[in-house]
Amino acid sequence: MKVDLFEYELPEELIAQQPVERRAEARMLVLHRATGEIEHRGFQDLPEYLRPGDCRVINDTKVIPARLIGRRASGGRVELRLLRPGGEGKAIPTGQ
Repeated sequence: MKVDLFEYELPEELIAQQPVERRAEARMLVLHRATGEIEHRGFQDLPEYLRPGDCRVINDTKVIPARLIGRRASGGRVELRLLRPGGEGKAIPTGQ
């Protein structure tokens, strides 16, 4: 799979820096696979899209305020978001 298929422009002001105070106010993007239509809805609308037998995956990870930004040798931008503090580990030198 080509990773450049996942590249897109995302304006900085649209990146959530912290969760909304009330979960029901969270926004939700809906893609209608049959038509390609895109809707901007609220999380409170989720039950309208669920049917009996649907598989639901719950992501309960949390993002800590740790983001690393760098550049590849080729010049490409790299952004890394850390989910939890790491333990004491062995550093791996660049290029290995």
